[in-house]
Amino acid sequence: MTNPIPIIGKAKGFKKEGYDWLSNMYECDVELGGVIYPSAENAFQSLKTDDPQIKQQFSQMTPYNAKQFGGRTGGLRLPDDWDTTRLDHMLTVLRAKFAQNPELADKLLATGGAELVEGNFWNDTFWGYSIQKGEGENWLGCLLERVRRELRLKALLEPITAPKLIKSVASNMKLMAESAPWE
Repeated sequence: MTNPIPIIGKAKGFKKEGYDWLSNMYECDVELGGVIYPSAENAFQSLKTDDPQIKQQFSQMTPYNAKQFGGRTGGLRLPDDWDTTRLDHMLTVLRAKFAQNPELADKLLATGGAELVEGNFWNDTFWGYSIQKGEGENWLGCLLERVRRELRLKALLEPITAPKLIKSVASNMKLMAESAPWE
């Protein structure tokens, strides 16, 4: 009998399950276009404008305020193509977040093959999974899984040094032990 694929975040959300660093609200520097933002949320919201002054404002806000200001009710006029480009923009932000914060990239890789679900209580069924409604497209989770796959591929293509090899073997042994079919 094989173990089911673990699911992270679906029952209570990333933060309540100890994976708050997967959230775009998690505070970590993310640099895009020469501007350093205090979170992936700030960086993402800044992509809704070409105005350098507004981008700078986003870099000074809390993640929550950036989400409010950049949201559909925040007064910012969205680009006409936003609905068709927002997934690409989010992927750009997530790639930057994990490339610029190696400790977070290591944590993402350590999630193994777990399904990543941005469970939430605010009924966001596009980026996440509404716990109350029991539904959601979970695009944030899907894009996090894609970045994880890209990080794995990058690691496979890098030259192997002794410390990297030891770390890789240890990580693989841990994953194998966690998914052992004899448990």
